[in-house]
Amino acid sequence: MKYILWLVGGFGLLKLASAISGIGDLGATSAERLPFYFVALVAIAGSLFCFYKTFRYGMDDMRFGGSAKQDTPKVESKKAIPAKKKVEAEADTGFDVDGAFERYMSTRKAEPAAESSENSPPPVRTFGRKTS
Repeated sequence: MKYILWLVGGFGLLKLASAISGIGDLGATSAERLPFYFVALVAIAGSLFCFYKTFRYGMDDMRFGGSAKQDTPKVESKKAIPAKKKVEAEADTGFDVDGAFERYMSTRKAEPAAESSENSPPPVRTFGRKTS
């Protein structure tokens, strides 16, 4: 039932804002009307806040079937149990990383020597995807 007060307050501020802007409409120049409109804008912002609070309290009542904060019994929390650590795998598996790299480098084919850039023609620039 708390949200009824917020709803009444929101509509009250909305009526107040329309009355203030009505008074501002009577002003002859914009310099006379503008302060009234700013005050009306603040009242509208207050009414929007009241409507927001009404919505929040209404959702809490529908979701939890009443004021959940008052009806909920206190439950003692259990102490957290730490997770068990995983056993690390055996570090010595008999695999020699340096030896494998050395074997790879010895069987690798030698790269062809790069042609000198002085004798080769400049690359042809084209639009689109590169093919090589």
